[in-house]
Amino acid sequence: MANLTILVPVYQADVEHLQSCLSSLDIAAPGDSEVIIGLDGPCTEEILQTIDSFKHNKPTAKRRVMQLERKGLSETLNQMIEDSDSKWIARQDADDYSLPQRFKRQLRAMEELEGFSFCGTQ
Repeated sequence: MANLTILVPVYQADVEHLQSCLSSLDIAAPGDSEVIIGLDGPCTEEILQTIDSFKHNKPTAKRRVMQLERKGLSETLNQMIEDSDSKWIARQDADDYSLPQRFKRQLRAMEELEGFSFCGTQ
């Protein structure tokens, strides 16, 4: 079981933004984390190639893709959460970029500070 699952919902994403997003996860995602990419409906071949490249560029990393019917962001996220078994869940949009220490800092804060159930960034 991963300590952290990072959810990346994808719907009509810009390829350059998605590449930036996934590249940032290569650096920021802790080694014991999992990345789930949820495809909310059909995607272009270029998007699929970008995701496939991400899945295979770190063979030891836990990365999966969920091909879902187009149901919107909330339902996509709910399905991804249901498919996760991690203690913590993070979310990153396909056009977001994570700084290298993002998840380590957030996890440390969540585990050290009692009574917190979520943490956000700007």
